[in-house]
Amino acid sequence: MNGLTFAATTFGKDWFSHLQAYGLETAANSWLEKTITQAYDALDTADQQVMAGIIPGTGGVAYVTCRLRERLYDAMLEPFLSQRLSVYSTKEIFYELISTRKEQVSLLQQHTEAVTAAEPEDAIIDVTEDAIIDITSEERPIVYDTVSEAATTADTGAAGEDDPDNGAYEEESWKLGHKYKATLGLSSQEAGWLNKFFNPCNSFLAVEGCCIATIRLYLHCMKKLNAALMKKGKTLSKEAKLFRDLLQLPSNANPYTVTYERQNFESQIYLTIFKRAENAVREFYQHKRKIGQAFPFAAYAARFEKAFGALTTEILNDSDHAIPLPDRETELQLNKMNVNRWKASFDQWVSTLNENNAAQIADQVTRLCAANVQNDTLENIYYEASKSFARVDKEMAVRFYLHYIYTDLHSEKIDNRQLGKTIQKNLFASTEQLQAFEVIANQLIASKDLPAALTAVATIYEKKRRRINLDDAAIAAVRDLNRETVERLNVILQEDEEEMATAGEEITIQLHSAAPAVSSTENIVFVTGLDLNDHQRDLLTLFRDNDCSLPAGEVISYARSRKLFKNQLIESINDCCYEQLDDILIEEAEDRYEMNAFYYQKIINLC
Repeated sequence: MNGLTFAATTFGKDWFSHLQAYGLETAANSWLEKTITQAYDALDTADQQVMAGIIPGTGGVAYVTCRLRERLYDAMLEPFLSQRLSVYSTKEIFYELISTRKEQVSLLQQHTEAVTAAEPEDAIIDVTEDAIIDITSEERPIVYDTVSEAATTADTGAAGEDDPDNGAYEEESWKLGHKYKATLGLSSQEAGWLNKFFNPCNSFLAVEGCCIATIRLYLHCMKKLNAALMKKGKTLSKEAKLFRDLLQLPSNANPYTVTYERQNFESQIYLTIFKRAENAVREFYQHKRKIGQAFPFAAYAARFEKAFGALTTEILNDSDHAIPLPDRETELQLNKMNVNRWKASFDQWVSTLNENNAAQIADQVTRLCAANVQNDTLENIYYEASKSFARVDKEMAVRFYLHYIYTDLHSEKIDNRQLGKTIQKNLFASTEQLQAFEVIANQLIASKDLPAALTAVATIYEKKRRRINLDDAAIAAVRDLNRETVERLNVILQEDEEEMATAGEEITIQLHSAAPAVSSTENIVFVTGLDLNDHQRDLLTLFRDNDCSLPAGEVISYARSRKLFKNQLIESINDCCYEQLDDILIEEAEDRYEMNAFYYQKIINLC
């Protein structure tokens, strides 16, 4: 049977009759049919067979299948009317019904095996005339008191209120109280509260850490709820039984059915509170998918809220402290189920990201990625981190992007998402830096050696100094030219000395082989193409007069005297000279500024 057949058969006239009983419209709904079809097809074969067993005319006991359909319709009604019904929530409803049906079948098999074991295989049936009992002349009605009494004993218990060891149902191993009593060190009353219903089955509770957290919150809520009722002279158990007695059943119903329905009705009180605790844990663990938490008997929902629901909600809203933080295994499973769960924490951290806390937030993002190693969208975390860190920490941004490349290479589908051009310009100030990154990225793709790629990131932003090779021949030629100039000047000056001696004045001029000293900026002649203003020329003169080195404080004082900014003045000089030198003229060295003497000689005109 496929999903379409199941939807059309199960949600046909019986579903319409159920809606009519509540005074609702009964028009066909293609959206409902499509949702049920997809949910049914998503079940495995064994679960599909269980669900197919509730269809009318499939061979099951008519009354049993009818009650199962009514439970299914009741569970579907609220999300259907509120338009919150989805394939996921429909599957959850199916799983609960399947769990109930399997439990019924299991109990029936156990009962059959117990009866069979009690009958001796070699028993001989006495068929003599003395063994025949005449029942034709006397009416002997069947007495159901034994059944009712046994059911009452199983419900209330002889050893104490909410004792998990009372009643046949309470001893079943699949109930949470029995399963976790020893593990969590539960008291008899705590185990009894958990044994009031069969173990809910869904993907969230299948994670043990989530199940234990829900159990702890549920028990915390039950204690608070019981304490609040005791202040009014009531108890939770008594109120639940009084609420159970409100259930109205047909007067001609089978006594066994009456007992079963009343127990199920009371069980739903505790199960509804448990579901609300589960939703609170889901919210606290940032698991967006929620389960239905309305009381399943719609006719009694308002009374339930008045008796238990409103107080339960109030307690849960103030009970986050009772929920344990998820451990690593729980985080891994939650992130695997909810692939976008990481976004809430990530967005919160990134909103406060700045240069001062970049290292701290990078550590948090790294731990977040480690908790998402089983998440199929892990690469998106690295990619978004790379974009966010580009404005505050270039190296960290590149590291996160290399992580993205590495993770993308190991994913089922390689997306190869590129960083935007604006981010690239922000990360790489020059073509050399971009090329260095491309080399590292290509090596990572070829070798898949992530540690080596991460180690090489620092080389991208290393300050590279140009190596200068001096031409000895050119230097010697300049020296020769300079010597000839000095000799020529000496001849000229000697002639002037002779003329001046006749006037009675004696002047001595000493010349050196070094470059002629320039006393002021007005005598400095710069090469063609340098457009330096007076402030820039004066600072260069100041450097020249101090052996091409000035303390940072002196440069600051000079800039302030000209009403300029120090960095702006230095950078403007370097920018003007860059085309001529293909390098910077003035560099910062610790607490000083150094002017390259060789470059200075290149920008002044010696002739």
